[in-house]
Order: sequence, then structure tokens, then C-alpha cells
Amino acid sequence: MEALRKIMIAKELSTVMDIPDNMQSIHVEVIVLPISNVAIKPKVNVGLVKRLKGSLNKYANANLQALEKKAFELAVEENYKRGKYSVKNNS
Repeated sequence: MEALRKIMIAKELSTVMDIPDNMQSIHVEVIVLPISNVAIKPKVNVGLVKRLKGSLNKYANANLQALEKKAFELAVEENYKRGKYSVKNNS
């Protein structure tokens, strides 16, 4: 049976499990052992998604948000005008 072993600071594990405050800054040994050979579909870490939701709001530019809806159309139009794309007539 294959196993993985790593020594790390306990705080680094906080994204996958709750770590007590008194263990946050100590080194721990992490051993990963498979419980079966059948691969399973990974689950979304809902807690992580909730913590990250809205975390980039401070970088949002209200003036550019209106352009986001038409960004693809504007990019294609700009590239077409520059001659990057050409229309082929198959008639």
C-alpha cells in the first residue's frame, strides 16, 4: 500500500480541517493512506467557497463592470478592425 508522509505547520491544514488554536503554530506529521482503490469525484469545499466569495470586491472597478457584459464582443470587434481576423467569403 502506498502512503504519503509530510511534516508541516498545522496552520497550513486549516483549509481542509479545523485546527485548535493551541496547535496552529506547531509542526505536525500528516500521513495519507488510501482507504480504497476506487477513485471518487472530488467534492467542492463549500466552506472555502463561502470564505472566498466577495474577497476580490476591493479590486472591483465600477466603471469597468458595465463593459464586462460586452467584453467579448468588443474584443472581437477591436481585433477585426486591426485585421487580426478576416471574413472568408465561401460563395
